[in-house]
Amino acid sequence: MRMARVRKYDEEMHAVPDHFMFRISGTEEKTSVEYEEEFLTSETRFNEIGKTQADRQKSRFPDDRFESSYANGIGTVRVSFTGNRGVCLSRVLNEMAFQAKCFFNDEAVSELLEDTSVRDTWI
Repeated sequence: MRMARVRKYDEEMHAVPDHFMFRISGTEEKTSVEYEEEFLTSETRFNEIGKTQADRQKSRFPDDRFESSYANGIGTVRVSFTGNRGVCLSRVLNEMAFQAKCFFNDEAVSELLEDTSVRDTWI
């Protein structure tokens, strides 16, 4: 599992990135990757934007499992997929950026992605 914590308030979007996690598992033929993001944000903000993004995610990658939930000031997004062992973690990072943009501006997203060392890791 890979986890990074970031605490930078984004005034425009009224959200604070809390953490994201990677879970990697697999066999000789297949690899599964999961990531999870948590956001400190208002329930109204999460419902306005997070649910819309959830629908977009499902339409883009219908075979991936996508979940979003909100409780006690924290919005959570989880995505998982299974693919051939040649899948690059950059796909996970790209999807994470896609989700993060519903809460953060481009600068905040860039910082979030630069905070991990797995950008070019292959599994």
